[in-house]
Amino acid sequence: MTQFVPTEEIVGFLADIEETVAAVAEDMPDHGEFVSRLPPSTPAAQQAAPTPR
Repeated sequence: MTQFVPTEEIVGFLADIEETVAAVAEDMPDHGEFVSRLPPSTPAAQQAAPTPR
């Protein structure tokens, strides 16, 4: 591919991907927020729940 596509075009394409990934990652919740949104019946939510005393 790099033999047939100008370097500037490849760099622009990769920069677009980088911007898209960064924007999507910025909008995603952090791990704790994600787990807190899980239904209580899922194993991950059960493991994250505080243990009763």
